Amino acid sequence: MTRSKFCTIGLILLSLTVISIASDANAALLFFEDFEGYTSFSGSQNPGLPLLSEGAKETWYGGRFETGDGGSIDSDLSVWRLPGVYPNNVTFGQFEDDAGLLFRVSTLGVSNPILSFEWKTHNTESGDRFVAGYYVGSIDFVNDTPDGPNNNLVRRFNQDGPTWSGGGWVELLRGRNEVSWTSSVFPLPGNQPEVWVAFWMDNGEGDLGKLDNIAVTPEPMTATFLLLGLAGFCRNRRRRA
Repeated sequence: MTRSKFCTIGLILLSLTVISIASDANAALLFFEDFEGYTSFSGSQNPGLPLLSEGAKETWYGGRFETGDGGSIDSDLSVWRLPGVYPNNVTFGQFEDDAGLLFRVSTLGVSNPILSFEWKTHNTESGDRFVAGYYVGSIDFVNDTPDGPNNNLVRRFNQDGPTWSGGGWVELLRGRNEVSWTSSVFPLPGNQPEVWVAFWMDNGEGDLGKLDNIAVTPEPMTATFLLLGLAGFCRNRRRRA
């Protein structure tokens, strides 16, 4: 077999492999939420914890990471839909007053899961921060606080200051972004039966964190890189010829 035929056949077979792997990766998506399933809003918002019965694609939990300035968890968590004149991120999750949204995911069988999400802040001052992080292990949300009608999904953490990091949570992001939506990507621990991911707003009433297009996916597979390497090899052989 000539090198030319080898390259042609190899590229075809590896391309088919990559397509198959990509299809499997999509089927194995560990978590995804874009809040686009919501259809009912009071004005622009649907107050309270995102619920499957209201249009959420995944099960969400609520937490209070520091002592709030007032109001229940349900008053500080919501799903918003903005008018269609906005170019993107029309529907998104929102939180304020040291409250936040959490979800649980199993990464068993996945060595290098990837967390991705889009975020933004609004109406913040210099000390206000959007925070994202994760915790490996179990968290009991049942009857931990009578905060709101969905109290079986709510917990107070009282994770003030350094306790957020020292209490087993790993902080991934702490930022302020008043200009535009930003995409962030981070690795999560693999082969774990229970990983909790949290997004919350660090500081007082009225400083808003916005969250959208949250996904946890397997790491891109090796075949993609083999395909790129073979393509480079074949290209170099043609140049030498």
